[in-house]
Parts: sequence; structure tokens; C-alpha cells
Amino acid sequence: MRNNIRTVFYLTFVFFFAHSYCFAEPEVLVLKHALRPGDVVTAQDLEWETTQHFPSGAVQNPTEIIGKSAKAHLRAGLVMYPNLFELPKVIQQGQTVEVILRSESLDIRYTGVATQDGVRGQTISIRMPSGTTIGATVLDPGRVLVP
Repeated sequence: MRNNIRTVFYLTFVFFFAHSYCFAEPEVLVLKHALRPGDVVTAQDLEWETTQHFPSGAVQNPTEIIGKSAKAHLRAGLVMYPNLFELPKVIQQGQTVEVILRSESLDIRYTGVATQDGVRGQTISIRMPSGTTIGATVLDPGRVLVP
């Protein structure tokens, strides 16, 4: 009799645990409010919402998109997917930038004009005052490095 009670208790526990674990409704990351193209995502823009099923490819960790900018207009309540976002542009086409040429013992700084938009780490074209165009890597807003 005692073994039967233990078995019933064990099976009941396993059933309820498995049911709550296996049949819990998944949560998806959605926007609290609309974003415009170029808006940078913050944690305050996001919330978790329960759903019947977890969409394939949806963002599972908010850090995947926080700090990135929206590629297009995104409506409130939209499920978040990584392809909706890109790294924010820190240099705009036509912007005057500081061009840094670096050696082991010396930094030379010039100004130039970006001929295209750029994100951190991207190589973009810079038009120098002499009229020549060079490639430089975007460091931060308004600064590029010639390798």
C-alpha cells in the first residue's frame, strides 16, 4: 500500500511537472510601440508576450537587437526578427570626417568627406581635399582610420 501511494504521488508530480514544462505557452519578443526607420532599439522598446507557438527565427535574446536600428517602419506588437535591424550608421554620406593615418610612433589627422554612409568597422570611401578617394575604416561618429 505504501509503495502504491508513493507511485501515485510520483506519477502525479511527474505529470504536472511535465505538463507545465511541456505545455507552457512560449513568450515572444515584441515592440511596445512603433519604430521609424533608423530608430535605435532600447530595452524600453521591447516586451515579452505569450503566444501559442514560437515563430521560427524570432529573436530569443533582446541583446541580439538592442543598440541596432530599424531598417523600416515597424508597428507596435510586431514579433522581433534579427533581419528587421541593422547596425546604426555612425557616418552619413557627405559628412566631414576626421581621417586618421596611424603608424607605430605617429598619428596624422586630416579631414575628408564621406562618399557613403558607414557603420562601425565598415570600410567606406572618403574624398580627400586633394580630390583623391581613399578607403578607411569607420571608428566612431565622425572618425575613420586608414589602415
